[in-house]
Parts: sequence; C-alpha cells; structure tokens
Amino acid sequence: MSADFSRFLLWLLPRGARRAYARGASLPQALGLSGSAPKTFEEALAAHRLWAETGGQSGVRADFTGQDLGGKDLRGAMLRTAILAGANLEGARAEKAVLLSADLRKARLRGASLRGALCLGADLREADLEGADLTGITLRAAKLQGAALWGARLDGADLQGAHLEGADLRGASLAGANLARAHLDGSDLRGADLAGALEMLPAQAASAVTDGSTRLPEFGPSGNDSKS
Repeated sequence: MSADFSRFLLWLLPRGARRAYARGASLPQALGLSGSAPKTFEEALAAHRLWAETGGQSGVRADFTGQDLGGKDLRGAMLRTAILAGANLEGARAEKAVLLSADLRKARLRGASLRGALCLGADLREADLEGADLTGITLRAAKLQGAALWGARLDGADLQGAHLEGADLRGASLAGANLARAHLDGSDLRGADLAGALEMLPAQAASAVTDGSTRLPEFGPSGNDSKS
C-alpha cells in the first residue's frame, strides 16, 4: 500500500478516530470495532481518550481499579471520568492531566506530581496524597473527604467549593490557593501554611482543627482574607 493511499484512508476516518490512531490505537480500536479489551497501558489510554472525545460512542472507558501504575508517565493524559479507585499511582507524573470527574477513591498518590492537572469534580475521598505536588491543580468541587494531604504542595490550587471535610492537611502549603466556599469542617490544618490563601473566611478556619503552628490569612474587616 502506497504512503499516499494510506494517508487518503486516514483522511476518510472520523476526526476522533484519526486522533486515536495517531496516538497509538490500532485501527479497529480507533473505530470502536475491537472486540477485545486494550492489551497495553498505552492502548488503554488511547481507547479512553477516544471514548471521552466521542461521548462513549467509540473506544473503551479506562478502568484501572486497584492496578499498579506507580511511576507511570501520565503527563497531559486524557482521563476524564476514568476509574482509578484504589490504584497505585505513587510517584506518577501527571502534570496537566485531565481528570475531570475521575474516580480516584482510596488511590495511592504519594509523591505524585499533578502540577496543573484538571481535577474538577474528581472523587478523591480517602485518597493518599501525602507529599504530592499539587501546585496549580484545579480541584474545584472535588471530593476530598478523609484524604491524606500531609505535607502536600497546593500552592495556587483552585479549591473553590472543594469538600475537604476530615482531610489531613498537616504541614501542607496552600500559598495562593483559592478556598472560596471550600468545606473544611474537621480538616486537620495543624502546621499548614495558609498565610497566602485566597477567599478564606474566619468561619472556615474555625470549622477546622488548628494550633499555634497553623499559618492563617490576615482576615480583613469584611471577613475575607485581606489580600482578596
């Protein structure tokens, strides 16, 4: 088959299928015709991207429940609504990954890097994020109840409306993090640095566990942090 004819055939494919094929999916997988599950991690990512981009009409939704993905390269990966419950992602590189509404309940993400990741609405209840780099992450409306965020870096994170009830944020850094409407009831903020946090209210601080080592924003006359 000539190169020109191959390019012509690819041009005939739907746009989503062309993208999936270019990212490593086989032609049957790109067209959603494969009768078997993806055999490799890379194939699973490509199949899931197609599934997400076509609204489930093609491809296969990724289900990595309980799998060992420690140290995997997930930079920029499309994992919207993917299932990663209980998966081991320790030390994974997931900078700018798209994890909107992904299921990460009880996932192990110690030391992982999710800088700039998009995790709006993600379910991270009871996830282990100890020491993780979450700088600039979007966790708006995410579920983080009971999550372990000890020593995590959340500088510049978007935590608007996030549910952090009972989360362990001891020693975490939240410089420049937006905490508007974040739910902090029972969260442990001992030793946490929130001095530069944005849109935090005194009532939020009062609902959390703090001590003399907790650095809180300077609340202005309106009750908001004085820098907002």
